Amino acid sequence: MIENDLSLEHLKKINDFIILKSKDILWSKFVLMLGIQMKTGLNPKIIVSIENKDIDETNRSIKLPNRLISFSKPNNDDLWDSIMERKSNSKYLFYRTRIQFYPRHKYSLEVDQDLELPTPPEYFNRRFKQMKSVLNL
Repeated sequence: MIENDLSLEHLKKINDFIILKSKDILWSKFVLMLGIQMKTGLNPKIIVSIENKDIDETNRSIKLPNRLISFSKPNNDDLWDSIMERKSNSKYLFYRTRIQFYPRHKYSLEVDQDLELPTPPEYFNRRFKQMKSVLNL
């Protein structure tokens, strides 16, 4: 999804976007997925299928069928902290949710839809296109 030939300017815009939107209700789930993809190069289909049982808090790693991803280096602290915040009793790290907007109060809330199903990979693709549009990439 993220091409290897991105210019430094594009990478800086994406990194700034990640920092700016990491706590935004609308973008935080995507931003965490994007951070994992940028660190690992994983396909979004694999990212959305990460199960909470495969997250090893002691060793700061995620075990995938053919790979172990470590987050033990200090420069991974923010990404790991976000993963730990996202981790729950659901089956998947990225389980199905939706954003509920309350126009009268100008407030948004992420609402659980199904704790046993992963977020569809199309979610990542849609948000990625929206991010590119927002950043004029």
